[in-house]
Amino acid sequence: FRYRMHPVQGWLGLSQLERIDATNAMRVRNMRRLNQKLAGVGDLLLPFEPPGGGHTAVHYVIWTEHKKALQRHLFAAGIDAQDESAENVAAMDRYRRFAAGPYPVAEKLDGKILLLPQHPCLGSADMDRIAAVVRDYFDRLPRGAETA
Repeated sequence: FRYRMHPVQGWLGLSQLERIDATNAMRVRNMRRLNQKLAGVGDLLLPFEPPGGGHTAVHYVIWTEHKKALQRHLFAAGIDAQDESAENVAAMDRYRRFAAGPYPVAEKLDGKILLLPQHPCLGSADMDRIAAVVRDYFDRLPRGAETA
């Protein structure tokens, strides 16, 4: 690849490389904190660290049947949870003819993915607040609805 980069862009990129290990460590710290605080909450599926493997935790991705309502609850509390529109492309008209069969994982992810904030500049208190708001959402659901 040939990139035409302005020297200032190169300088900024190199300065980021000097901090990347520390930045990734902060992201992993935040991921672990959220995992600890959100374990067993509602129907959430949380990120995991593969044993013996590294993780950069660029995004904190959760799965829930309650994505839209949980996102609204987080927004109301001032927490910017991003909608990751994971779509089952095999179900889209333009790709259906190429799909060879059922794709149960894609079907399960379709419209159920949410990204919680976990930027490296956020600290433990921020992670605790995010987790508390998520827990509050599930605590307010009628009994049995949290795992719908």
